[in-house]
Amino acid sequence: MWLKLWSCIGVVAVVGASCGSGGSSDHVSSTRISSTQATVTGTISPATGADALRGYLRLVRAPSRTLTRSERAAAFVIRALPALPDVRWTRAAGRLRTTGLSARGASEEIAVLPVPPALAGVNAQFAGAGHAFAVKLSAFAASLGRDDAQGWKAHKAEVQTALTKYATIARGWRNAVARYAATLHVQL
Repeated sequence: MWLKLWSCIGVVAVVGASCGSGGSSDHVSSTRISSTQATVTGTISPATGADALRGYLRLVRAPSRTLTRSERAAAFVIRALPALPDVRWTRAAGRLRTTGLSARGASEEIAVLPVPPALAGVNAQFAGAGHAFAVKLSAFAASLGRDDAQGWKAHKAEVQTALTKYATIARGWRNAVARYAATLHVQL
């Protein structure tokens, strides 16, 4: 009985009609196919949308925190840099290289997450901004590692611009997720 009931979970009509009366499993599988087809064609109930959002939030939590920490670490290191090359440039280059790699990995992870359709565009922007920030940060770290006094100013400006753009897009992403969660009555 429990095995039959477990195989029918999620299909309430079938649980009452088929499982309790010893109905055939053909009816169960055809019901599952039709409910899958409804999801694929875009007919998603609010409960399904809320579940998709909860799943997305679980998956995006760690990489988004990594991007936030990377942004803060990069801003701190860049503010502390002296104008002329010295030992601090070498240390900063190592820190920024590591931070850039972390940010790149996190943005690539965010880019491939299964995303609720309503958040697909903002998720792509968020991942793209994180990736652009990571690339600029890596280039800046390389110029610091070479003690390139001429190139570091240009790279520093590019990184600061990428940081500002990332922060703006990240704020927009957080707001879009919050608005979508509110429409589905999902608490963040």
